[in-house]
Amino acid sequence: MRVDGEALVIRVADDGAGIDWEKLRERARERQLPAETRAQLLDVLCHDGITTVDRATEVSGRGLGMAAVKQACAALGGRIALNSTRGQGTEFRFVFALERVLDDDCLEHLRSATRVSA
Repeated sequence: MRVDGEALVIRVADDGAGIDWEKLRERARERQLPAETRAQLLDVLCHDGITTVDRATEVSGRGLGMAAVKQACAALGGRIALNSTRGQGTEFRFVFALERVLDDDCLEHLRSATRVSA
């Protein structure tokens, strides 16, 4: 987590298999969802019921988690950025305007701590 200007950025990354973009594109086509660009594929990834796994477990693969994350992020006025390379891992960045996620006291403390004296 870091502050970047007037934004709070939360980064979540792994060094796993990465997203199978072709399989995701295939799932999108099955549901007649647009999936030509990376932005469209991110929307597909965050769509209810979309999963790239062939068999769900009790905790994953049901296509619900990312839809819930996108909804919670949007409720706070945030956005999601994604970088994933097959075989190398995935990084999600959740970006929120500071004034939307911090109260006035926290915001003032943060701003005064980052001011540079002349």
